[in-house]
Amino acid sequence: MPRLPSWLCICLAIAAGFGLGFILGVPVHERSLFAPDLPALFRNPGNQESMFTTARPLSTLRPEEIKKELTYLSSQPPGPEIDRRVNALLWRWGGVDPSTAVPEALRILSEKGEDSPILHVVWSWSQTNPPAAARWARDFPTPAQQERFVRDAYSAWGRSNPTAAAQDILTFPPKPIQAVAASAVVSPYAKVDLEGCRKWIESLPPLPRNRASPSLVTEWCKQNPAAASSWAAQLTPPDLQTAALREAGSAWARRDGPAALAYGLTLAEGPGREAFLTACLRAYVSVKPGDAAGWLGKQTALPSFEKLAKEMTSQWLQFDPQACAEWVASLPDQPQREKILQVVVNQWKKSDPDSTARFVGTHPSISDDFKSRNLIR
Repeated sequence: MPRLPSWLCICLAIAAGFGLGFILGVPVHERSLFAPDLPALFRNPGNQESMFTTARPLSTLRPEEIKKELTYLSSQPPGPEIDRRVNALLWRWGGVDPSTAVPEALRILSEKGEDSPILHVVWSWSQTNPPAAARWARDFPTPAQQERFVRDAYSAWGRSNPTAAAQDILTFPPKPIQAVAASAVVSPYAKVDLEGCRKWIESLPPLPRNRASPSLVTEWCKQNPAAASSWAAQLTPPDLQTAALREAGSAWARRDGPAALAYGLTLAEGPGREAFLTACLRAYVSVKPGDAAGWLGKQTALPSFEKLAKEMTSQWLQFDPQACAEWVASLPDQPQREKILQVVVNQWKKSDPDSTARFVGTHPSISDDFKSRNLIR
């Protein structure tokens, strides 16, 4: 029998490998022990394949098999690939048997100071049994990790049963962690029962209420921005009102800039109104810079005009500094114009000193004094 050419042998071997891989139900490149596509696999840990002691997908492994894998990995030289495998195994373990996965992940945290394993376990546990994970997280003794555990667990519980999660939060002892849990539940709760979520927030103690209210406003603005903004304007204390109005202004302006800005002018003068209009302009200029600048250009009599202009231009400079500077240079009042232009020039020259120098040196409305003070070498 004549020998086959070497190139044909190689092709046949590759074809056989792919055929065998797909017969077994897993593409061959995912079965490779030597060159796994780790980043792509890790985006969905439940679908990762156990690489070392079995060819079965990780999502089918039982706790005792996971322990075997972890034992094997602990004997290997450390490195990013090993770390990713350990985290993926713990992610699976946390979903099927958290009562044994949590102690193992905490052991790693205690001995090695690595919190990634316990975060994976708690996150996976939160997807399969949110109430149990949430109550465990609530009582975790170390504040540094507790906040992350509580946020992940109550966020998951809020997505699966927001009413139950919200009622559980009312039973918290008066500690700051209650505010973390409340802010995690607001968004999923408001999506399914806006009115129920509002009443629940109003029943919370001051600290969690203050943390949760701006998030409610953000969700509410998706349905009725005018009502959300009016509610925010009635909040107390002033710091909470300001934070909520800032959220309302940003969310509303992304949907309807002119309506949001018109409403802002009806608010009482003060920090809340300034925060609302600032947020509106920063959001609106990102979508329709010409319209946002045109509106503000008609409001030069506002006491807060200069501050609003500086805030809006700081956002505008990020994507179109030339147009931004042109608008500032067109403002009618020279002292006011040059105060704002100075802020623009200082920021612009950090990213593009040549264009900034060219603009300052050649623009006809810029005074010689300003040009001499801003020579950019």
